[in-house]
Amino acid sequence: MSYSHHENPGDYARVHRRIKRLWDEGLFTIEPHAQRRMAKRHIDLLDVQNIILDGSIVSRDRKGDQWRYRIQGATVAGATASCIVAIEGRLISVLDY
Repeated sequence: MSYSHHENPGDYARVHRRIKRLWDEGLFTIEPHAQRRMAKRHIDLLDVQNIILDGSIVSRDRKGDQWRYRIQGATVAGATASCIVAIEGRLISVLDY
């Protein structure tokens, strides 16, 4: 997704609020690669939710014209973990875990 001139991909607080709002509205997908990694690590959707809603954006990178954000937080069991998400229009995609 390309950002408009009004959106700053480096404004982590604003980006994280948007990611959390889209998550709360159910506007997300878990990409197949992320699903496989989650299964391998015994991580479920509640863990991802915990990380996204209660964690913090710790970095970003750009692939093409898409910004990807690493959100670090804790699983339900309290283990430190992170996931990578991208905002694609009115949807967030969990790309990796």
